[in-house]
Amino acid sequence: IPQAPDPDPDPGPQPTPSSPTDLQIAVGDTERVVLGEVNPSVGDNYYITDGVDSPYATIKEGHGDCPTDTPPGGCTYPVWADMTGQKEGTFTFTVQYCFRTKLENCDTQGKEPVTYTVKVMK
Repeated sequence: IPQAPDPDPDPGPQPTPSSPTDLQIAVGDTERVVLGEVNPSVGDNYYITDGVDSPYATIKEGHGDCPTDTPPGGCTYPVWADMTGQKEGTFTFTVQYCFRTKLENCDTQGKEPVTYTVKVMK
């Protein structure tokens, strides 16, 4: 009987299946919020437009990667924000999708920004 490979002993924060816009995290804990999926060959992306300077949590953006043998047309991978609670309080951060543009000249394709409210607790 084939055996499944052992899971990574420390895979880090895991994406939430569907990220709500109202979140709670504890001081010292890290929560991953999946902002959306992108295809780098298309050139789309998600950007955090405000809230990254909160004293209540640090926010680190990240994304998946395409396999090295990805065929032309690319692949799709998630974009996320890892938040680590620093001290008690509530803050918001806003995310904007941009199609084939940077945030400075964003083509939203009609997608409205999404604002997340995060409560950091003891």
